[in-house]
Amino acid sequence: MEGSPTPLPADVANTSKPLWGRPSKRILLGAVWPLLFASFFGSLLLATHWFPSHYDWRYRVISNLLSPRDNPRAYWIPSLGISVAGLLMIPLTAHLDPFLKSISQPGSRAIRIAFSLGIYALIASALVVPQHSRPILGSSRWHEIFADASALGMETAILGACWCAGIAHYSPPRNGRQSHALLFWAWTVLSVLPTGGVALSEGLLLYSHSHSQAAETLRNWLVNSVFWHLGFWEWTAATAVFLFLGIGVYLVPD
Repeated sequence: MEGSPTPLPADVANTSKPLWGRPSKRILLGAVWPLLFASFFGSLLLATHWFPSHYDWRYRVISNLLSPRDNPRAYWIPSLGISVAGLLMIPLTAHLDPFLKSISQPGSRAIRIAFSLGIYALIASALVVPQHSRPILGSSRWHEIFADASALGMETAILGACWCAGIAHYSPPRNGRQSHALLFWAWTVLSVLPTGGVALSEGLLLYSHSHSQAAETLRNWLVNSVFWHLGFWEWTAATAVFLFLGIGVYLVPD
């Protein structure tokens, strides 16, 4: 009929639907990502200012800054900042979901669950600060349990996202889809370095516990090295996650 609107193709019609609740890439990179950086690293930096002794990030774990015993004047600052940072991660990971789903729906579902576990466990580890005098529900290690769960969830999600990016990069382009080489290699470097570093550090630590002369030499050599200390790898992994999300939002199509 004359004057009736021409129907749009299915793919155009689907992309024209408003995505309520999903902020644009401009908002994510211009506001959410900087706020994430400021709330996480900014709160930790403020906490180091009131730390009773010199805080060296290469040798001290992040939990020292959240401990009421180790940092009685300012432990609440990183507790609040990391909690806000966890909430700000949610829209960033949501932006990656459609891209990952277009590659593998089961994979994207597993990545979404792993990211959710990592984010909510991170918030819980920030709110449940290290307990040294008053156990919660009979345990004083809830902070460590939540922190380990957060690290496991984040690492699983990041490795899964690298796997999806690898499929998108190495599979032949079709339907106008281009290779995502830069995304794949950037994500791979950010995931392999901290993971490989932690694995190497733990391996060396286990080997150094043996009673051989070589293990004794290795232990004496590593005891003053930053690679021996968990704090160095915690800060490295936190920076890698921050860059992973930022680069992902920048390179993944809107």
